[in-house]
Amino acid sequence: MKKDERGQAYVLLLVALPLLLLLVAVIVDGGRAFYEYLKAKNTASLAAQAGAQSVDINYFRRTNRVILNIDGAILLERQTFLMNAGRIAGEVSAQYAPTTAEGRICVRTEIPTLFGSVLGWARVRPGACSRARPAYGIEYEGQ
Repeated sequence: MKKDERGQAYVLLLVALPLLLLLVAVIVDGGRAFYEYLKAKNTASLAAQAGAQSVDINYFRRTNRVILNIDGAILLERQTFLMNAGRIAGEVSAQYAPTTAEGRICVRTEIPTLFGSVLGWARVRPGACSRARPAYGIEYEGQ
């Protein structure tokens, strides 16, 4: 005796379709968050490298040692960040923390998700930090 097998495809479709939609949502929102992370990382790297250009010339002349001028590093990091922050979506913030040895900056952004609100993630917060040493590559005069 042959059983009635009609409708099995509908059951399979009803089980698989929500999983497929969830996978698409994760791929779209995850890809967008990763893309924004890469932009934040590039902006942080550019700003840290700019900050690392601010060598304290007076200290170098007195001691033949290269250190960063912290005020100049913060100024260069801020200017570079502001020039490049427009490429990052959402609300963007930066924290500047250079030392005499390296330029440092952390960039954070907050972007709304397209599908994440269904899962309870209305916003994601990708961010990145970067550090850079003085670009001259010298520590003593004559190197």
